[in-house]
Amino acid sequence: AELQSLCAIMESKTNVSADSVDGYIIGPPGFRSGAIAKKQCHRVVSYTEYLKLMKDNGYFAIPELKDTMEKGLIAFLHRHGKDIYWLAAKFADELMASFGPGEGVAQTFDHLVAAYWKKSRPLLSVEYMWESLPAEGQNCSNKNGAQYRGDCGGPGVLHHLATLGVDMFSPPIHLLIANGPGHTIVPSETAAMLRDMNAKSIGSWSLERQGCDTLADRNSPMTPEIQAAQWAPCGIVQSGSGYYDSVEGQSVFQHADVLDVLDVLFKNVGISALFSDWPATVAAYANCILDSK
Repeated sequence: AELQSLCAIMESKTNVSADSVDGYIIGPPGFRSGAIAKKQCHRVVSYTEYLKLMKDNGYFAIPELKDTMEKGLIAFLHRHGKDIYWLAAKFADELMASFGPGEGVAQTFDHLVAAYWKKSRPLLSVEYMWESLPAEGQNCSNKNGAQYRGDCGGPGVLHHLATLGVDMFSPPIHLLIANGPGHTIVPSETAAMLRDMNAKSIGSWSLERQGCDTLADRNSPMTPEIQAAQWAPCGIVQSGSGYYDSVEGQSVFQHADVLDVLDVLFKNVGISALFSDWPATVAAYANCILDSK
């Protein structure tokens, strides 16, 4: 009840040295807008209310159970005699009560939670997401001799989750594409591995999320104040455009090349879903290119 007395704002950058609330909240990053939240107070809704809102308006739901590997959350649950699996069970049961398989998809970056969901609730649609690969000589179950429950895309854990029936495997874009001959974009080794293990479906994230750190280019016309205004990809190697950095400056050179990335992801990698912070581009591609046939 206390949480629901708060007003929701767009996730924002902060100034940790500020001495006032107004000075602390700088504003959302460039790929998001805070305009709607500024007009009036939008009450924070509960998970249950969110699911009902989606259902009543004819939408499917893909909620993410976040931060299950964070020590603070784990300690909080333990103080109340509960654990992460209690939270995962409650999260899944509420989703399944409102949505059938395929209509409601449970997302997680925690491979232990993904495994728990499929073992305990085979009919629940589960999407496993990751951005990290195990270090050489390590695997996804242990890190430096201790159990590891963070996101991890090692072959062992991916094959294990596939055998359990996890429905979608979703690494970030740069893990699914690589450089090909003649400055072309081709499916990566990760993409080939997912196909070889017969993954039910492949997803990815996030299209058009970030700009380029044009300060990395000494010849850039951008000033420090507006340097983030140039959208990735932009052809600057090590530009901070992480979602394209596997091909940046070798197979993609300008923002328009995002269309080539889309084409390879859908037609060659074979993804079935793509998260985008600015959905107009992928929506136009899906409607005008994929559906045109």
